[in-house]
Amino acid sequence: FYLPDSSRVILTGDSRLTYNAQFGKTNRELSLRGEAFFRVKRDTSKPFIVETSLIQVEVLGTSFQVIAQKLQAEVFVEKGRVRQKTRKYP
Repeated sequence: FYLPDSSRVILTGDSRLTYNAQFGKTNRELSLRGEAFFRVKRDTSKPFIVETSLIQVEVLGTSFQVIAQKLQAEVFVEKGRVRQKTRKYP
């Protein structure tokens, strides 16, 4: 399916993707549980941010896959570059 900013997402099986009503207008932040492939429309004014329970992935425009399971998170970049941050817990 396509997100409001025209980025394309392919979800697998029991995956869940959530984002707020402002997605594409004021931000491009979403939350992923499971596995998804993203083909992100480039927008240098609004980075595309994928939050999982373990990592945060930030891009401007690229193609990549995120796998976010309970104790494991992986990012596979098809084209372009991403910045990955490990989330910290108290």
